[in-house]
Amino acid sequence: MLNKYIQQFLEDNDLQAGEKFYILNSNKEKLYDKTFYINKDFEKPEDILKCDGGKNGYSYTLLKLLVSNFFVKKIPFYPQNGDTYYYVTALGEIEKVLFFDDANTLHCFLRKAGKCYRTRNEAEKHLIDDYKKLREM
Repeated sequence: MLNKYIQQFLEDNDLQAGEKFYILNSNKEKLYDKTFYINKDFEKPEDILKCDGGKNGYSYTLLKLLVSNFFVKKIPFYPQNGDTYYYVTALGEIEKVLFFDDANTLHCFLRKAGKCYRTRNEAEKHLIDDYKKLREM
């Protein structure tokens, strides 16, 4: 079970354990050219923040994330054929659909724009901003 500080970090950054993200410095530039994730099956504190392909612990980096000296850049959900996803419609509603890249241009456009969401809750968090952007087009 994740401790309350790690759980709060995940909630604050709209992440799930195991979901990949980039780490940004205080200037909002990528700190590393690698993706990271929170390891829910950690045994030692240095195993909480993991890097793809990395074997070393990132305890210092995790601390800087927890105290808001470093920031998270979430990687948009990239659905594959048959995946369920949610998106904001031009009418300001949330739609749930199955992704098929060969059957629908809208699916490919939304995926490329980073506007596909894993859950309804995640789509609701982006509802106002996505709807405004659609109306500006």
